[in-house]
Amino acid sequence: MARPQQKGLIYFPFDVDFLSDKKIKILKARHGIKGMMLYIYLLCEVYKNGYYLKLDNDYEYLISAELHMSAGEIKQVMKFLLERSLFDYKLFQSDNVITSPGIQRRFQEAVKEKARKNPRIIDKFWLLSKEETQSFIKVTHFENYSVNNADNSRNNLDNSVNYDTKEKKEKENNNYCQADKKSAGPHMSKTNNQNSELIKQIIGYLNEKTGKSFKAEAAEARRHINARLNDGFTLEDFKTVIDNKTCQWLNNAEMNKYLRPVTLFSTKFESYLNENVSLVKANPERVIDDNSSDYKNWSEEKLKDMYDSLH
Repeated sequence: MARPQQKGLIYFPFDVDFLSDKKIKILKARHGIKGMMLYIYLLCEVYKNGYYLKLDNDYEYLISAELHMSAGEIKQVMKFLLERSLFDYKLFQSDNVITSPGIQRRFQEAVKEKARKNPRIIDKFWLLSKEETQSFIKVTHFENYSVNNADNSRNNLDNSVNYDTKEKKEKENNNYCQADKKSAGPHMSKTNNQNSELIKQIIGYLNEKTGKSFKAEAAEARRHINARLNDGFTLEDFKTVIDNKTCQWLNNAEMNKYLRPVTLFSTKFESYLNENVSLVKANPERVIDDNSSDYKNWSEEKLKDMYDSLH
């Protein structure tokens, strides 16, 4: 009796110029080591399964526990991987499946020796054309996956990062912006309403925590908040940033003025979100605690370090 065909790979080829690839450089620049770690983690899961991986509704929680990443971080990295075609956008949108032509080319090479004797039967999610597919890969049909949304603009990419159940979609709709600002039509009107409500809650929470009176209608505040919502951050992320920086700056005469939307919700938002406030409290000099050090006597280098952390 023939042994059952192994589904996935024991190992997969890893190019020595991986870090030289432009897409990987951008991934590292935008999302740091965590972004690269998530990408490599997903590649391992794909090849362990074969040439694709179908994600379920719980994958965020599992990855979060494995890699110690927040749901917001995972969403941002996934959005980047799909936008840059490191995973196939249409297939993820239609079937919640991650794979790519590059993954499937490497899969072909990895199984080549064994598959020449025992051809691999491929029945779904195969992206390579007949010309690119080797003779030992027997594809029962090409383009097996749904393409109902294939003509959708990539501006709707955020919608693809929603998952299967209606309940989860509705929950996420309340927490972060799903549409690109350039999208048009009734969907955009609905998204604008959602964003307006979120902005009111965020500014209201900021005012409550700081005792200030920022306006939710202010164009500059809305611009920064919308940018972070489009990055996939949630209402809870905004509250965490406000809590973190209020803890550090509220009672500090020099730093209190930076408790404002233009600073808190700028491109430094993610670093503020991931700050360990307990460590900052243990090092009050780093946040210019009026009771522990005189920032006016700091060196230019130390002052520059502090101000660079704000912008």
